[in-house]
Amino acid sequence: MNATLIMQVYSRGRGDSAVARIAYVARARMWDQRYGRWRDRRREGKLWGEEIVAPAGSPAWAFERDQIGNAIEAAERRKDAGLLRELVAACPAELHLDARLKLGRKFAEVLMNRYSALVYIAGHPSRPGSDSRNQHIHFLLSDRVITADGFGRKIRELSRNGREVKWIRQQWIQCTRKVLLEFGYKRAALSFGGPRDQDLPHEPHAGPVATAMHRRGIHTRVWEDIENHRRRVRAYYRTMRWLRWCSARIEEINTLVRIQGLADLRNLAAAQTRAWSPALRTTSVPPVPRKDDASASMSTERSSKPPADNASPAKHRRSPRP
Repeated sequence: MNATLIMQVYSRGRGDSAVARIAYVARARMWDQRYGRWRDRRREGKLWGEEIVAPAGSPAWAFERDQIGNAIEAAERRKDAGLLRELVAACPAELHLDARLKLGRKFAEVLMNRYSALVYIAGHPSRPGSDSRNQHIHFLLSDRVITADGFGRKIRELSRNGREVKWIRQQWIQCTRKVLLEFGYKRAALSFGGPRDQDLPHEPHAGPVATAMHRRGIHTRVWEDIENHRRRVRAYYRTMRWLRWCSARIEEINTLVRIQGLADLRNLAAAQTRAWSPALRTTSVPPVPRKDDASASMSTERSSKPPADNASPAKHRRSPRP
């Protein structure tokens, strides 16, 4: 199972607005004080859950969704200032509503403890007409740490190197596995994040335009790459299942050998292993005799034959010409 996690940065230099982004993620209607207009995104749909996670001692307005965006805009002075960082994570299809809420809260607490940032969580269902398993969570992180006096210094850790992004991805995988194990999905927990951990290529991301074209039946290159990637991942998991099955059978035979003391079962295990895999089947080829052995055998055969009566020991006689 692939661990999909996408990070995006919103800033004024790109023409973004913190209020507009929060209104879209929250599917709400908010007043933007900086631009003097309403941001209404209620027509986008509904949420299956939302929550705000902030450090202890944060001001009361930090837990009011409608005030967060305007507070972020007021804390920035530059015309190209960074406003928000957004993480979009796909939830495993096995998790029900309570499990998804717990997963979002657990991961948000990890981010809050590391960066001392305010984190807004919003759970989005799949769009009408699309795959119903496409349940995902949006995490909006403030670009500044939050204290009892409001927003403080900038969070520079995410801008310095890509190791933080890798760390965030690993934390998402670990949190998801813990929640899956807690709710009894052991098999899904073991396979979650497998291709990424095995250094297999990550699944290409199809944007909204390519996805809309794919739903209308229009061929796109990015969806062709996605299908090829999914075929490779399925082949990878088939191979891993086959290897686990072979290992289990060999372990069973070795256990019988240790218990019963039957030495010939080891040969049986080798024969079954060759039978399980066409790639491991070998053809019994007789050994090729060495040159010295071949010469010796030929000389032995010549010496054992009785000499003919008309045979010349020095040279062979030629047949007469007609």
